[in-house]
Amino acid sequence: MAARIQVFVAGALLLAAAGCTSLPIAAPDQSAATKPVSVSSVSIQKETQGERIAQLARAQLGAPYRFGGADRQGFDCSGLVRYVFLQEGRKVPRTAAAQQQSSVPIPLAALQPGDLVFFQSGAQRTAAVDHVGIYVGEGVMVHAPRTGRAVETRRLDDAWYAPRFRGGGRVPMQP
Repeated sequence: MAARIQVFVAGALLLAAAGCTSLPIAAPDQSAATKPVSVSSVSIQKETQGERIAQLARAQLGAPYRFGGADRQGFDCSGLVRYVFLQEGRKVPRTAAAQQQSSVPIPLAALQPGDLVFFQSGAQRTAAVDHVGIYVGEGVMVHAPRTGRAVETRRLDDAWYAPRFRGGGRVPMQP
């Protein structure tokens, strides 16, 4: 009985293989043919450090908020910035206000991925900025909002954040 099953299985495999190889191969559609592309005509863009920072910021989405936190166990806003920049080997100050002071001011229209965006929430009742996020492009930032909420994305034109926007900043490149 086992020998019959083996012969049957072997025959079925041969028929299946023969069926696959006996299909005619269609000729390429010449009307859809494309011109060869030379390597020299292809623009190869290297990822910028700002884009890598934006990707690292996105990788933290969902991490919990933790006041004073600066690691994957939990982040506050400036701790998130510090952590992400350290992953790229770049040191930034610890607080949002100090991060703003150490960055080069960038107007809203000139923001690029990896730039910082600063806000004055009013929670601290001071004139200094007290919230920071990392700009990731297309009008969106990644930030650690507050206790009870995880790291998230938010549009800069958000009804709550837009009137509190105090400027953008670019962390100077390190040698």
